[in-house]
Order: sequence, then C-alpha cells, then structure tokens
Amino acid sequence: MFTLGESASGAIVFANFGDLLERAVPLAVECTIRYLRLAMGPVDAEAVLDRPAAEVVAELDAGTRPEFAVDI
Repeated sequence: MFTLGESASGAIVFANFGDLLERAVPLAVECTIRYLRLAMGPVDAEAVLDRPAAEVVAELDAGTRPEFAVDI
C-alpha cells in the first residue's frame, strides 16, 4: 500500500514539476498513513496537490523553499 501511495505521489510531482528538476529536488518532509479498511481486491490511488502548482513554482522562482502536501 505504501508503495502505491509513493508511486502516485511521485507521478503528480513529476507531472507538475518535472521540468524543474535541474534546479530543485523534491524531498519528502512528512508522511502519514491511515488505513481505512483491508484491501480485498484491486486498489487505485489518486494524488492531489494541496495548492496550485503555479504557487509552488512562484515561490521557487522567488528564491524561497516551497512546501506543499500531496494527498493520496
């Protein structure tokens, strides 16, 4: 389950910030896992940024270290 969440998180970060990887390295600061129920079949994961990617990029362009959450 953790790997599925990591894959979804990595996909959304790469899709939104992949072109910036030469000047910024995304690092996980915190991770929380909450299991709602036992998986008994196929499992899907959907990742969502907690704020618009443009805000994160603007902070990076301004020279600050942006932080953002990825909800799975």
